[in-house]
Amino acid sequence: MIKANAKTLGLSLGAAQPHEVHCVNAGTIKTPTLILRGERTTAYFQAISSTLERCVPGSQLVVIPGADHLMSARNPSGFNQALLAFLNKHP
Repeated sequence: MIKANAKTLGLSLGAAQPHEVHCVNAGTIKTPTLILRGERTTAYFQAISSTLERCVPGSQLVVIPGADHLMSARNPSGFNQALLAFLNKHP
C-alpha cells in the first residue's frame, strides 16, 4: 500500500493546483466515516482532511499525535487506538 501511495504522491504534490475536494461529491457518503491525519501531516493533506470532515455528514476527524501522513507507521498505537474506538462505536 505504501508503494502504491508513493507513486501518486509526487503527482499530487507537484501539481500546479492541488486537486479540489468538493462537498457535492463527498457529501454523498452516507456511511460512518473516520478521517485520520497525523499531527505533522503536510498542509496539502490537512486541507483535504478538513474539507472532508466539513463535507461528509457525521464524519469524525482524529489527529494522531507525533505522526505525519504515514501515521500507522509513525504512531501505530495512536492509529490503532483511534481506529478501534471508531469501530467500537460503529459495530
